Order: sequence, then C-alpha cells, then structure tokens
Amino acid sequence: MASNDKDIKSLIPLYVSGQLEGADRLLVERAAASDPDVSSEIEFYRSISDAVKTASEDHSPGELGWARLSKAIGEEAQSATPAPQAEPSWRGWKYVAAAMAVVAAGQAAVLTLPQAAMVADNGELYVPVSEEVSAFELQVIFQGSATAEQIQIALTEANGSISSGPSAIGLYRVSFKSQDAADAAKASFEANPALIADVR
Repeated sequence: MASNDKDIKSLIPLYVSGQLEGADRLLVERAAASDPDVSSEIEFYRSISDAVKTASEDHSPGELGWARLSKAIGEEAQSATPAPQAEPSWRGWKYVAAAMAVVAAGQAAVLTLPQAAMVADNGELYVPVSEEVSAFELQVIFQGSATAEQIQIALTEANGSISSGPSAIGLYRVSFKSQDAADAAKASFEANPALIADVR
C-alpha cells in the first residue's frame, strides 16, 4: 500500500485506467479529495485517456471498414489472372542431342578403325609412335651436340628417314626400305660415336 505522495502519483495512471483495486484505490480517492494537486493530475490523465479514445474511434474503420477491406482483397485475388508460364523449349535440346550423337558416332568410327600408316607427300611411310617398331626401323639417339645438318647428312647417306621423334629422351625412329638398308645403317651409325649416342 502506498503511503507518500510519490507512491500516490505513480498509482494515478492505474487508477484512471481502472486497473487499481482495494486499499490502493481507496488511498488515491482519499488523496484526490484532500489534495487539489492529486485531483488535477487525475483530471489531466482522464483528459488524455478520453482524447486517445475519441481519436481512435474517429479514425478507426471499425468492423464495417474491416469487412470492406476483406471483401476488396478477396475480389482482387479472384480477378487476378495468373501470369502465363513459359513452356520449356525442347526444340533446342533436340539439336544438341543430334549434334552429340554425330560426335559420338564419329569418335566410335575413329577409335574402332585400324590405325593405318600415314604416308607423307614424298611417299615415305610414317607410323604413329605408339605402334611397334617395324623390322625396317632403328631406334637412334643422336649426340646432344649434333646439328640438324649433320643428322640430315647421316640419314641421307644411310637411305633412312625419321618416322617419329624425338621423344622426351631424344629417341628417334628411323625407317628404311629394306632390312639390308637398316643393317647397313646400323653398322654405319655404330662406327660414328661422335654423332650417334645409341642405336638399336
């Protein structure tokens, strides 16, 4: 229970709003009857409360306003037509699928055909590096100091031509037209260690 002026003044808003009961309510009523300051403060709070109630009643749409708003929202939702949805274009996928089928067929044809030897413009035979060494080939490693001109002269004198190389370790495959030509070149290359590092 409040006993001083400060406590009574803190109870006035509760008294005006109707939330105060019992001994505290009785204390505020007695203080208002005996103290004009408390009485004027109660009147001030009542005027504020009445002004707020009047303002909210004047500007509130009330039940009728809410019903109108709900109806308008419902009508707008019913009258709104859904946006047309774009159908996926499958035509483009057909072209992509057809192109992929052509590529796959081409790859299958290349991979399943036997690898044919390639012929150069001058008619010499070139075999891909992944092929086994033919009977008319030598594997040759030239010295690091050998020039292109020296290598060309040695190959021309031996009637051989480079069919592949150099590999990562400097290995060349040199082709010949016959076994006799390959044997003669091997003997010639072995006799020239200044130009040929290894021959097999």
